Amino acid sequence: MASGIFGIGTRALLANQSVLDTISHNISNANTEGYSRQEVKLATEGGRYTGAGFYGRGVRVSTVDRTTDPYLVKQMNMATAVSTADSARLDKLKQLEKVFATGENGLGFAASQMLNAFVDVANQPQDTAARQVVLARAEDYATRMRTAATQLNELQAGVTSDLGTTVATVNSIAKSIAQINDQIAKYNGTGQSPNDLLDQRDQLINDLNEQIQVTTIAADDGTMGVFIGGGQRLVLGNEAETLTLKPDEYDSAQSRLYLTSNGNDLLINDRFLSGGAISGLMRVQNEDIPAARNLLGQMAASLSWRINQQQSFGLDLRNPPQAGANLFTDPSQSMQVLPSSKNTSSLSTPPVSLTLIDGRQLRAEDYMLKADPTNPSTMLLTRSSDPSTSITVSDGSVIDGFRINFNAALVGSQDSFKLRPVGEAALAMEVKISLTNGIAAASPFVATATPGNKGSASVSQMSVSSTPSPAMAPTQLQVVFTSNAGDYNIEFPPGTPISTGVLNPTQPITYNGFQITGALNRVPALGETFGQPAPLQVTFTDNLGNYQLEFPPGNAIATGTWQSGHSISYEGFDLGIRFASTPAAGTQQSVAAPLQVNFTSDNGHYDLEYPPGTPVASGQWVQGQPIAYNGFELSLNGVPRNGDKLTVQQTQYVSTNNGNALALLDLRDEDLVGRVIADANQDGLDDNGLPPSRGANITDAYSQIIGSIGVRVQGAQTSANISQTIASNAKETLTARTGVNLDEEAARMIQYQQAYQAAAKVLQIAQSIFDTLLQTARG
Repeated sequence: MASGIFGIGTRALLANQSVLDTISHNISNANTEGYSRQEVKLATEGGRYTGAGFYGRGVRVSTVDRTTDPYLVKQMNMATAVSTADSARLDKLKQLEKVFATGENGLGFAASQMLNAFVDVANQPQDTAARQVVLARAEDYATRMRTAATQLNELQAGVTSDLGTTVATVNSIAKSIAQINDQIAKYNGTGQSPNDLLDQRDQLINDLNEQIQVTTIAADDGTMGVFIGGGQRLVLGNEAETLTLKPDEYDSAQSRLYLTSNGNDLLINDRFLSGGAISGLMRVQNEDIPAARNLLGQMAASLSWRINQQQSFGLDLRNPPQAGANLFTDPSQSMQVLPSSKNTSSLSTPPVSLTLIDGRQLRAEDYMLKADPTNPSTMLLTRSSDPSTSITVSDGSVIDGFRINFNAALVGSQDSFKLRPVGEAALAMEVKISLTNGIAAASPFVATATPGNKGSASVSQMSVSSTPSPAMAPTQLQVVFTSNAGDYNIEFPPGTPISTGVLNPTQPITYNGFQITGALNRVPALGETFGQPAPLQVTFTDNLGNYQLEFPPGNAIATGTWQSGHSISYEGFDLGIRFASTPAAGTQQSVAAPLQVNFTSDNGHYDLEYPPGTPVASGQWVQGQPIAYNGFELSLNGVPRNGDKLTVQQTQYVSTNNGNALALLDLRDEDLVGRVIADANQDGLDDNGLPPSRGANITDAYSQIIGSIGVRVQGAQTSANISQTIASNAKETLTARTGVNLDEEAARMIQYQQAYQAAAKVLQIAQSIFDTLLQTARG
């Protein structure tokens, strides 16, 4: 009996000690991240059979359980992955937002200041100081553009660096999980769970989800398989694969994620990365930074192109005056064609090139150009905003304001190219004019009211607003295409064929010294025409100064005698032709014939005559609106009357003319950014099926950029707040289920302390009984 009570008491003492040890372990790890509460499971020791029945043999320790909930663990891991992705993206977007300053530090303010500087140039076109201010403001604007673009590149470099650090962390955690898997597998046959190792593995998996979202599958041997990106294995058993970063096949500044297994690199599709810091950083790299860069580049390219264009319409102060040169870098030079590193065609000189046609139609996005598998002479173009819709393009096709040229013979059947029409425009923006006389403030034409006009109309402004095509000439050399294959007639005057030919797309059309280039980027359709102006020409017929006016050249319309100190005139119009001495026989001088506006009624109806007496167009003048014709705009003050005439002719005094300066000033309010007018289907809608957009002026365009970035930041902030709350709730729910409650453990400590003391009392009694037996035996 003594041995029985001794055994029962000993087992009770040891069992309660095990419970107290486990409670102490729980209390010690109450604040340990990832620790799950453990609990000793006690069971009744099997009874001892006797003739009088079964006698109990006390208690035994069955196992030590780990309190866990696989469902809650997965919920927390998923919530953690989403939260860290949102947090990583928000952090970068806040940095991105700082690139686009507001107020006087913003790009919109700098652009307005630059255009406003033309006010003083318009008031005093010859003032060097006013011109210098324009150049200074232009330099400030260009510098801010380059600075913003540089900051975006630095932000991209930071994203790449963070991706590298995160990938290294993932690889380290994956190796640790593989090692713990190996240790856990060794205990698989014991029938008992290595609780602390399981906690460590669960915590590592949670840490891994902070970097990249994973899915897990438990194996029969107790190991845990870890998978990423659409089912690619990262850890299987005691083996871990390696993640690597490699440059994007189009843009080496961007990174792509690969899984290296058995020496092979498998690209992980970014779409399958739905959580973790890597997912958030990839989204910033693939969506947010490119969007910001393209918005910035669109603004830079559109304004640069439009200012350069308006510059070319005016005359500068060089001697002799010339058409204005580019104020800013030509945006065509910054258009990028990025070939895939997998292409079979040349990487150094891609067989694809881009040319800017109209900066106002540029879109803030990238494009993908791929070989057409059904037609080797065409290619397929997709916009980044709609990658599911392909547009078939031919060599020379114009889309969204730029022309695509390619040599189909050099394009491989699997070749692809990323096109960036505006992505680098801001970084490449520089002021190209260093001297103040390079600003083209003067209009090449002036308009004057004819003396004796009855009305009060006077000329307010005369400027060129678009490229005249053809320049004012009713009698002109005309090219008429007679087939869809490029056959054409040259007619002079229109309707009288004088020559024929067939268009070669790579060569200009030439005839008798004229060359038609730049306007033909495709084979014209039957019936299309293209005109080349025929100038008014002065030809001296002898050495005495006698001359004849010819329009077109070779067709005499008037004669006269040159007088020293006087300009040659025609029909009362000063043609601006002067000579220092008597010209020799055969001397020729060409000049644009004057355009005349002839009002034919008191209600504003007018005829445009070129040359005077030959109507070429008519219209109805509306107060407050300019008279427009073939790229020219003529604004009036006052009201014209029937019979009033206005004359448009070449500018003679460039230094005092401000026509083009006023046109440059007007760019402040022109909708020159993002004007969508492409209507391939001729249905009144743009190529996306939306109403054509008039675009935005430069100030509104920058406001829209700030608004676009602000929406991204606000959306990311909201997502981060929501996902953080969900992750916190998931963790609290799991902790409530598996965490250590110190109050509960303290109560259990007292409970099992008393049980331990009772077991000790049992042993004490057993000892007393044993002593009594010994004394009895001795007596």
